[in-house]
Amino acid sequence: MLNKRNWIGWGLMAIVLAGTAPVAAQQYYIGEVQPFAQAEISVFDRHPWNNEGFFLTLDYLEWWMSSPESAVIGNPNVNPLVQDPPFPGGILRPAINSLDTSFFENPRHSGQLIQFGYIEGSHGWVVRTLDLNNVKQSIVNGSTEMSLADPQGFISTFVDFNGDGFDDDLDGDGIFGRHGFDSDADGEPDTQVQPDFDDTIRPVIVFNSLTATLETEFWTAEFNWITRHPRAHYGGFWETFWGLRYLNLDEEFIVEGIGGPLSKLKISNAAENNMVALQFGASWMRQARRWRFRMDGRFVFALNFQRIRQRVTFMDQSIRFVVPNQNADTPPDIGTSLVGISSDTVSDTWAKVEFVPMFEFGFLYSYQLTRSISIRAGWRGFILDGVARPTSMINYTFPYFGILRDNNRQYLFAHGLTFGFDINR
Repeated sequence: MLNKRNWIGWGLMAIVLAGTAPVAAQQYYIGEVQPFAQAEISVFDRHPWNNEGFFLTLDYLEWWMSSPESAVIGNPNVNPLVQDPPFPGGILRPAINSLDTSFFENPRHSGQLIQFGYIEGSHGWVVRTLDLNNVKQSIVNGSTEMSLADPQGFISTFVDFNGDGFDDDLDGDGIFGRHGFDSDADGEPDTQVQPDFDDTIRPVIVFNSLTATLETEFWTAEFNWITRHPRAHYGGFWETFWGLRYLNLDEEFIVEGIGGPLSKLKISNAAENNMVALQFGASWMRQARRWRFRMDGRFVFALNFQRIRQRVTFMDQSIRFVVPNQNADTPPDIGTSLVGISSDTVSDTWAKVEFVPMFEFGFLYSYQLTRSISIRAGWRGFILDGVARPTSMINYTFPYFGILRDNNRQYLFAHGLTFGFDINR
């Protein structure tokens, strides 16, 4: 899902830019283009002034993003009694979940921030994109127990502890599981009847190996109209701006267990957050000789069009083990096919619209190499609330699973360093 760029945002920006085409067709004021002219650092006559005309900024990002809230891999509200181990002498105990998502760290993302625009006098416009490269985190765990709700009793097995080829009559009612009733009390079923599901046990769901993977992608694009205000008394400039913005956060969470009563279980839960926003912001700049300081803030009010997609595949081991020698010193391998289920694939999809507030803030220092070229470095970050993150949205109920729809609001905080250069900004 995450290896392809989401084109919704680019389509939105294309529409916005198409609306500005008549303006772009006009003759822009270019001014005296001398990109390698000496920087103007005189403080007389209230100089230096801000540049005018087209401008371009390119920044490399080194950012960190907050991880999702920790969630149990398994059903935290259901702990059924299981027989551990599933052969004579095993004890009954509540099932547990031995792994959660707290091992996912705040990952480091590299990325890029690009701005292109035009300003003349007190008015202008700017197109801006911020893209963080995809990050994938994975952990491979050994023997991992998972508790699953099972209201229909599918996660249960008939057993043959004595190895006679018949299901054992665990409740002593004369019915040997799926093999019938013992009418003459000779220890072997001879009359076909309905299966006796009281002759089943609930095995421990333990995977020999479990892999959990989280992949995250974030990017945003915006178009703003700029108003540059007159120079302040102490030499600083204020710019205010407003415009449209699109933000995209996509995450996919995959849990894959191998071995045990469920010989294979794969859960893929993907959350798409497509946010369309109205944005207001301001920036302040002041220059002292070749050094320039700029800071800005943005308030974003967005509608988040969420889409959650889930796909689950599973199969039982479909192998019947019996006790080869009950007097052996080592425990035997015991297990049978699960009741009523061999393999299946289930899926679920859900969509919701949520309101998302966001605040973004940044500051940077730049050093003028020439009149129009500067190198720059700074810090930038944002926080938003109301995004869906897939790790806590899985309903661990066998065999249909599903999406926990009430867990679709989490916050996201991302921040980091920026390094780059600008031309005529």
